[in-house]
Amino acid sequence: MDDADLRPHGQPGDMLYEFVVDGLLSARACAAFPELQAVHVGEQTRLTGSVDGRAGFRSVLDRLDALALTPITITRLFPVT
Repeated sequence: MDDADLRPHGQPGDMLYEFVVDGLLSARACAAFPELQAVHVGEQTRLTGSVDGRAGFRSVLDRLDALALTPITITRLFPVT
């Protein structure tokens, strides 16, 4: 049995992530992450959603960097079902 056999239904490699960034992102900044849902909590923004494998994860990190956003935490929640 390999990792693919253990993965629930969904696209191979898809994982649910939560990226918490410092500050309250504007609607325009949130639009840079269409695959993620944004929720403001206190003075932070939580971006949560399905990320397609390593390339998708790197893409989110690259967009955070391009927007000069400071990630506070990045959490892999579980595989997408």
